[in-house]
Amino acid sequence: MRLDPRELFARGFERAIYLCTPARGCRLTLDPDPFDGRTYTIDEFYDFAAPLFDRPADFFGDFLEGGRLALRNDGDASGARRAYTFDSPLPSRFAENARVPLIWFRAPKSARSAVLLVPGWSRPDRGLEERWARALAAQGVDVLLLTVPYHLERAPQGTWSGEYFISQNVFWTVANFRQLVAEIRGLVQLVRRDYDRVGLIGVSSGGFQAGLATLGEPVDFLFPIMTGAELGAITWDSLLTHQVKAALIARGVTRDALSRAWSITDMAVVGRHTRAQRVRQYVTLYDAVMPLRHQERLWEVYGEPPRVDLRTSHYSVVFALPRVLREIAAEVA
Repeated sequence: MRLDPRELFARGFERAIYLCTPARGCRLTLDPDPFDGRTYTIDEFYDFAAPLFDRPADFFGDFLEGGRLALRNDGDASGARRAYTFDSPLPSRFAENARVPLIWFRAPKSARSAVLLVPGWSRPDRGLEERWARALAAQGVDVLLLTVPYHLERAPQGTWSGEYFISQNVFWTVANFRQLVAEIRGLVQLVRRDYDRVGLIGVSSGGFQAGLATLGEPVDFLFPIMTGAELGAITWDSLLTHQVKAALIARGVTRDALSRAWSITDMAVVGRHTRAQRVRQYVTLYDAVMPLRHQERLWEVYGEPPRVDLRTSHYSVVFALPRVLREIAAEVA
């Protein structure tokens, strides 16, 4: 059977980018690997988390104790691109990770809507995300670009961007997800005061945490882009997580065990509780990083909302993003 030329290009482009990217794993293995100061087996943690499957917002709190995030200027706060920092509402194993850089892109005219852009895992810089944010702002939407835990300025000295965020440290990974969700929730609450509508854009693994944030935080719009559900299976199947999978196997963690351990972070388990008012999902059809079956599983979790199928892979999606951003701006602005 002859393949569509677009599929051949998309898959070839993804494979070429992957082969040019160094294979890196997390060099720090925690033993024990505690959660909130307590050591669990996978079965013990599942038993702890299972009662929260019906009230996941109790697990993914904002941890602000009735307060609000306090932004600090980190440069010029008067232009179209404004840099801030704030303190993460959850404690961190490393001091570098406790301070969160945030870039706020302002539309040329006063915007009624704002979206928070949550990037994916292991991003080495924010060049692409800044281009997307500027493009949305130019179309009348204010954009807040968050820095994911253990990435970029938040990466401890000597680590690569994202090294500690998703790893063979099963329970530390859960804690990292919860930290990012708390930061997203705090930012949504902060901008609610100034905008009529607030939404989330979750890209790749950023879609995991964007979705989890909506379990406790109502938003007007949610745009999952090339993201999915069934996290244990994604880790086993994805082109990007071979090193994580190998390290997990070396620790004796199976795919099924990982799925149990990460159940509380998996939209396949808790996503039915989303408080997003409107969802539009962007699905990359030729994706080996976020395989199609896992994207479609998330689509089912969200109740089969409006969906846009992109004839791209995970990496060739850059060629479709101008169209995606135009559609998002038209719906949100």
